[in-house]
Amino acid sequence: MKKRFGIRKGRSKAETDTYSAAWNAWCAAVLREVRFQPDHRAIRKELLAHLEDGRADLERLGYDTALAEQRALEAMGSAFVVGCAMDQAHHPFWGWLWRLTRWLMLALLAAAVGITVRDSGTVNDALSRTAEQLQWTEPAAGADRVETEYATLWLAPGEVTEEGGVFQADLYIWVEMRDPFGYSPDGLWRYLEVADDQGAVPCYARQPDGTWPETGYWDYWERTGKAWTRYQATIRLTLDRRPAWVEVTYPYGKNDWTLRAEWEGAS
Repeated sequence: MKKRFGIRKGRSKAETDTYSAAWNAWCAAVLREVRFQPDHRAIRKELLAHLEDGRADLERLGYDTALAEQRALEAMGSAFVVGCAMDQAHHPFWGWLWRLTRWLMLALLAAAVGITVRDSGTVNDALSRTAEQLQWTEPAAGADRVETEYATLWLAPGEVTEEGGVFQADLYIWVEMRDPFGYSPDGLWRYLEVADDQGAVPCYARQPDGTWPETGYWDYWERTGKAWTRYQATIRLTLDRRPAWVEVTYPYGKNDWTLRAEWEGAS
């Protein structure tokens, strides 16, 4: 039998007046035997539904409304017997146990949400990081690779296009940070030096919109100490010649590095 909570014990006068005095009195007598008060309204609604069904059946057989209500009530039997049966079905022990279980589940859910918010900032932030994780693609098989104190980096050549004597060459770069909380890759873009087989390349930009990271991967487990952040982006070069190879260099500090990308078949 379905239990409902948070319902007023009392009934409005309009609701009571909908049914005959005999029906209301019989329902009240049944409910006096039911100890679990929170279920009284649901029980009364169920009893009245049975009475209404009985009245409707008798009216279809030709009984007038008053007689149909009387016979339907008689068919329901003793209010005391029905009340005792309802009391067993809605025993206070099971009723309060169900309520306490429901409250406990809500409390555990609230605690779980609180832990998630505490550990990841916000739920939206956690979902956003998960979405970024799915966007990471592994570095190309032939990508040049270098390891520094803070990160592992890869560089691979991309497409080269030409229009009106102006060449655009794409470089794909991947960065995997070992400590996302202690070091940021943002400074890379301010200090990178790019050169091809004919000298320095003064004009390059990140694609598609100049923001870093283009995609990212985040994972952190406090117990194991495993933490990293993965980024990948495209560097687009603007040249007046088709490059045979390009080197990207970070020349500052003890973590200086150089990565090289070569285009197959380039002269």
